[in-house]
Amino acid sequence: MRETSHNLARLQSPQFERIVPVAGESFVWRIDDYPWRRSVWNCHPEVEIHLIRQSSGTALIGDFVGEFMPGDLTIVGSWLPHDWISHCSPGQHIVGRDLVIQFDAKAMDGAATIFPEISAINDLLERAASGVRFTPTVAVAFASAMEDLGNLSGAKRFGAFLSLLAEMAATPEYQILSGTRMSSIRSKELQKMQAIFSFIQSNLMGDVSLARTAEISEMTETSLSRFFKKRVGQNYAQFITLLRISKACALLATTNETVSTIAFECGYENISNFNRRFLLLRGCTPSEYRRVYLQDRNMAKYP
Repeated sequence: MRETSHNLARLQSPQFERIVPVAGESFVWRIDDYPWRRSVWNCHPEVEIHLIRQSSGTALIGDFVGEFMPGDLTIVGSWLPHDWISHCSPGQHIVGRDLVIQFDAKAMDGAATIFPEISAINDLLERAASGVRFTPTVAVAFASAMEDLGNLSGAKRFGAFLSLLAEMAATPEYQILSGTRMSSIRSKELQKMQAIFSFIQSNLMGDVSLARTAEISEMTETSLSRFFKKRVGQNYAQFITLLRISKACALLATTNETVSTIAFECGYENISNFNRRFLLLRGCTPSEYRRVYLQDRNMAKYP
């Protein structure tokens, strides 16, 4: 029996991520395993600081599609869609993959009108609207400060949090990820997008053509193309290519599988086509990418 959009929607439980700090605290600090029910393409009005403590995979931040590695640190602004996909084997569970901090940007902006000393943090939040990834050089220190927050409480906790934000605002060591900023999204649209992403991720090595995804989503190809472009900021076909090549990069870096096996797992039946697409997007062959990565696992900038 062919899947329907109703069946597709049940693969995950699409919903806005509801973010509520513990009573007496102004921001959320938590450690997440992977996968879990919130490990989906999502967006919310709160700002999110996201540290990858272990694992590698594909990051989706606005219209950005690229690799993440252990130690990757990103701050995502209000309503900017995001997801970090670890390409796990069936049944694999990664304990404590993520350290997440979430807070209300409007509250921070309001506080800056009363306490001008923290007004520079608003510059950070403005950049975060496009997604900011810190370089490994400064991410190490920021990650340590994030971990320490879990052992603090009260005014010391809040003071350390403000200090962290101030340091992030002051550093020039960052990369803007997304060329597109997003506005708020209606619940039904979010559900539709999450269902589409669930189908793509589950079938990336198979048929995820525009026609097939439109059929699953009960949309016309034209409607899906426009809807996808509006919400992701990417052309559908280009997004699929970026997602497949990013997954290939993660597998090249973390497994001993042959290039041909990886190509097949990423949806390429023709190895020549895979090599050509990889060279176009990464500027090197898959074998060269693996060799360079193994030579320097701590490279300062991911290709």
